[in-house]
Amino acid sequence: NNYRLSSLREYIHDEMTDMMFHYSWNNVTSTSIDNSPSSAGYGVDDYCDSTTMIEYLYLPSLSNYTNTSMFADREARYSKPTDYALSYAVYQTNNSAAYWTRSPADGPNTARVVGSDGYLNNSIVTDRRYGIRPACSIYVNNAMESFL
Repeated sequence: NNYRLSSLREYIHDEMTDMMFHYSWNNVTSTSIDNSPSSAGYGVDDYCDSTTMIEYLYLPSLSNYTNTSMFADREARYSKPTDYALSYAVYQTNNSAAYWTRSPADGPNTARVVGSDGYLNNSIVTDRRYGIRPACSIYVNNAMESFL
């Protein structure tokens, strides 16, 4: 469950990034991604490494979700599922879907998720009920902004 080595990161990094930005790379900028234990929270030292990755599209970490500059509060973590996500049976309640973070949890096969209620939880990495909510940084009016 190390994000750097995961098949989910490979999909986001290789396939999804090219699909999303194939025709418009002009305003997209790379972001330095911290994969250290401090970005993931307690009890995960065995499942992280100190590698810093440079990504265009990435899953936010636990520290991103607890940082009030990215998410003002729990309700800001709500995510409306797309029709595509719903076709794959992504779990939702009250029109909000649950989704993965890039942070490992406290076991060898678990990772942190954001529940449909906006709370942070843990889940088994093979659970297919969770969607993804990638982030990217783009230039808007000559200033870098991060978007989910």
